[in-house]
Amino acid sequence: MSKIPQNIIDQVRDTAEIYEIVSEYVDLKQRGNNFFGLCPFHDEKTPSFSVSPDKEIFHCFGCGAGGNAITFLMDYEKISFIEAIGKIADKYGIDLNYEKNKTSLDLFAKLYEINIVAEKFFFENINDLKNKNIKEYFYNRGIKEKTLIDFNIGFANASWNDLFNHLKINFSTEVINKSGLFINSKKGTFDRFRNRIIFPIRNNSNRLVGFGGRDITGNEPAKYLNSPETQIYNKSEILYGFS
Repeated sequence: MSKIPQNIIDQVRDTAEIYEIVSEYVDLKQRGNNFFGLCPFHDEKTPSFSVSPDKEIFHCFGCGAGGNAITFLMDYEKISFIEAIGKIADKYGIDLNYEKNKTSLDLFAKLYEINIVAEKFFFENINDLKNKNIKEYFYNRGIKEKTLIDFNIGFANASWNDLFNHLKINFSTEVINKSGLFINSKKGTFDRFRNRIIFPIRNNSNRLVGFGGRDITGNEPAKYLNSPETQIYNKSEILYGFS
């Protein structure tokens, strides 16, 4: 994957004015050298969220959130580091000067998008009449409808290409191949997850980056199967349920 040159990252970091960026999202009032407002990361009635233009940092005395302009955008917008750099560069008219990187930003967006569409597809499979036994599988284990909805738990059909046929209409071959959702072979492209309960995997910005699948047949050598690492999914950085 193409990367933004370090000198460009440094330029973006040095140019970004944290007050200008944060004030687009938070109503700030000056108090001495700093600015205060209601924290956007937790509910509060008394402003405890501080922005220091001198130090170019923010800090919440209520929940402990803190960082610089880049991390603020990452946390507030729930975007990646590269996407935050791109937004700040656009705001201040900084040319990333790296055409391949712009292509990477587009690919990142498409990989997130294809995961969202796949998640919806898996979730809707549970309510398909032909999968009535799947709901019974959950109910027999004390898993209620609310839990399925809260965690967006889904189901991958036994078909070899249900998901592929659903996605190939709106996504390019490159995005499909790099999504981690499929396996390519000499015989064609096949769904990675089949006959499995599907659990979405999210990163620390709550963005959907992959899936975990649990076999329900008892016939697969691997009871659990996860998405492979992709350009948006780094397994070493994510612990399911704690992201």
